[in-house]
Amino acid sequence: MRLFIGSGNPGKISDWRKYFPTWDVLSYEDLGLDKIEVEEGIDSLEENAKKKALAWAAASGEVTLSDDTGFFVNALGGFPGVSVKRWGGRFEKEMNKPELLQYLKNETENIDDLSCYFQSAYAIANPDGAVQSFSNKLDGRLDWSFFGQGFQYNFAFGTVFKVDRIDKTWRQMTIEEKREADSEVIRKIKKIVKTF
Repeated sequence: MRLFIGSGNPGKISDWRKYFPTWDVLSYEDLGLDKIEVEEGIDSLEENAKKKALAWAAASGEVTLSDDTGFFVNALGGFPGVSVKRWGGRFEKEMNKPELLQYLKNETENIDDLSCYFQSAYAIANPDGAVQSFSNKLDGRLDWSFFGQGFQYNFAFGTVFKVDRIDKTWRQMTIEEKREADSEVIRKIKKIVKTF
């Protein structure tokens, strides 16, 4: 199978290659394409994922996977939500990784309920404009034990987000544990790609 990853994030591309080790997983650099910047809204993860998948599929001529992920802290009323780097639209300018993580720490330091979750939307599109999407929720809690110990790729919250059913932060997890956490996502993507 052949799948183009519609993303400019090298960490995502690396992880998808590990998730689909027997597939031909392609990046924009593999095809000699320029990086595409798709303007994302602050209301819908699904619409953001679809926009990215369709734009990248048109540019690459390949069946394309794109995603968009929001981060939701229950005690903060769901903030930061869809537009994570702008804290759900609270700020005009995007925060960088250190700013974002420090802001999250400041916002949660006086609350007892540290439960939170990632909600992700995945879209698979082909160059003729057909697109299918689905969403997935990953429950966890904040754990500040590793705060200040750097970031993995562009995933700022991976340092402090502990996945409930594995009891490790995303940064601590092996690729096998990540694959297990995302097993339902992987299954659905395979099913959809095989219909294109």
